[in-house]
Amino acid sequence: MSLKLRKGQLENFWLNVEIENAQASFETGMRCIQLKNQVVDAERHHRQFSSSTITNATEVDNILSTKKNLNDEIDNFFQGNPEQKSTKKRRKSSNKRGSSEAGNEKDKTESEAQDSISIFEEYDDSDSTLSEEEEDLDYVPSFTSIHITSDDEDQNPPPLLTSSQFKCFDESYAKMKKTQKWILSSGTCVEDVIFEYCKELSAESLLHSWIIDLDDQEAEDLFTDEEWREIRSEIRKLPKVDEAFVNSMLPRFDVKTTGELRNVLETTSYRNLDEPYDREKHYDAEWVDIVMRKYLTDYEDPNGTLHRSHLESWHDINVWSLIIDHGLRNLIGIETVRKESSSEAVSARKNRKRARTRRKNIKRKKMGSRMDGIFRAYVNDVEYGVIEVAKKFDETKLLTDGYKLSKAMHDILSKQVNFEETKVRELRVAGMLHLGLKTQVLHLSSPKGYVSILKREKLLEVPVAVEKIQDLIRVLTSVWMLKKMIVDCVDIVNSQVQNSTDFKQELIAMGTETPPPSIVLPWSCDTK
Repeated sequence: MSLKLRKGQLENFWLNVEIENAQASFETGMRCIQLKNQVVDAERHHRQFSSSTITNATEVDNILSTKKNLNDEIDNFFQGNPEQKSTKKRRKSSNKRGSSEAGNEKDKTESEAQDSISIFEEYDDSDSTLSEEEEDLDYVPSFTSIHITSDDEDQNPPPLLTSSQFKCFDESYAKMKKTQKWILSSGTCVEDVIFEYCKELSAESLLHSWIIDLDDQEAEDLFTDEEWREIRSEIRKLPKVDEAFVNSMLPRFDVKTTGELRNVLETTSYRNLDEPYDREKHYDAEWVDIVMRKYLTDYEDPNGTLHRSHLESWHDINVWSLIIDHGLRNLIGIETVRKESSSEAVSARKNRKRARTRRKNIKRKKMGSRMDGIFRAYVNDVEYGVIEVAKKFDETKLLTDGYKLSKAMHDILSKQVNFEETKVRELRVAGMLHLGLKTQVLHLSSPKGYVSILKREKLLEVPVAVEKIQDLIRVLTSVWMLKKMIVDCVDIVNSQVQNSTDFKQELIAMGTETPPPSIVLPWSCDTK
């Protein structure tokens, strides 16, 4: 029995050694990706430099020398890892001395490990975004390790664009019709300004996806003060909050202590006692009541649970499940899909060039970005908004998660609006960030031209004490507005622009009249 135990411990030891080696290889691999991006960037600058008169031969030599050194470092990495090979050899020698039972356990362990590796390889392949024509030229190897979390990935700075990604950006601009671009009162073309700036920008920006973030100083600096005010004026206002919803919270929950809050919940109701329950009328007020009852127990908790640091999943379950998921449950035909859901809209963007030819077999379908939550229709998987979550708040996390969220929102908008321009201008995609106890609502729309505008609302926070219960009421109100934006988006997608009489006339005149104006918004930049 003790011999069997020692063999099992030995197996676990060598397995841990291989895991450590894999982690070291991953870190080296990530360095190689950065080096490869630097090579591509250096080549692009070298091509631009070579097109003009060469006045500084030393600078050219430095660029070529840097490229050679970077390529040598990458090649050395891919020649293999002798330490890993020697580790496998030691394992093999050790296993020869073990019993047949220990050998069987080894086979089982290696089989499970191989299955895990296969899963990660499939995930990596799904994130490849290069076109077939340039795949060999700009191939950048991807590495995935079991110890990497979403928070670690999101902390990375924006990636450097490859030549194929610049090509896609150029192509999206070339497809734009001049008559449909956004011309400001000053005569400035918004799309032209963005293109001229971004074609020289090596690090990815939301502007590469034709998204203007109203909180982005980089975007604001491209325009004059008057032009920026005109751009800001085109953003759609938030939906007006229903007065009946506000009355269900105030003055009822204008309290300062847990005793007052408990007394209100035990002695008052969100509806008259003789009034029958109507889900359409009373759902939101009942939802507020449920949230208040839940947070009363948190405010009375002697452990001070809300004051402590927790993991991301804890916030999902204990903070946001009632506020978001339960709050949106009365949306007809819409569900909130949680836990790293893959976005169909992002997948559609990544697979838009996927096709079978006689020379090549069709490639495996690429998965969309994995979001922490998606507002999705039960039928046809139509998406209307997204959620990103982090376990704590910091400024970097706010920017990086907002970056990923914004591109997913833009992909959702691009997928939905391949129809009448009238609908395009009315659509608005909603998003929400959860950073610990803090939250922020975002919304994206395309008022004019091929550009989309991103608006971030005020950062709000779930209070840790009952004395600031008004902050909780503000959070609930922001969720109500988020829900109203989703409802409006669903209505626009499902609506008929024409009445029956106009539609009948269109059918009669089919083929003799021009179709209603349409516009196809460009996809997001092919990185994530």
